[in-house]
Amino acid sequence: MHRVVQLTDKDIRSPSLLPDWTVGHVLTHLARNADAHSRRLSGALHGRDVPKYESGQEQRRNEIQEGSTRSAREIIADLNVSMSHLEEIFTQCTSSRVA
Repeated sequence: MHRVVQLTDKDIRSPSLLPDWTVGHVLTHLARNADAHSRRLSGALHGRDVPKYESGQEQRRNEIQEGSTRSAREIIADLNVSMSHLEEIFTQCTSSRVA
């Protein structure tokens, strides 16, 4: 996160190494992917098989596209929240007893 927190709106709008994706797309993808893993792991902890995205890949694409247009401040805050939540779920996973 150290390098990410320094990004500006101009940086967020710049192209990434992925075709047709800006840096904003990549960071939004990381946040949504962290959320998706949190959903799956949380579901597993409660004995449920939960999909990463309720509406599948279309939902994934839409969330990344829409999220990529936000300001650097918003994208970075979103990524930070998503990462923190995933870390909390990881902690729950490691402290849960597996039968």
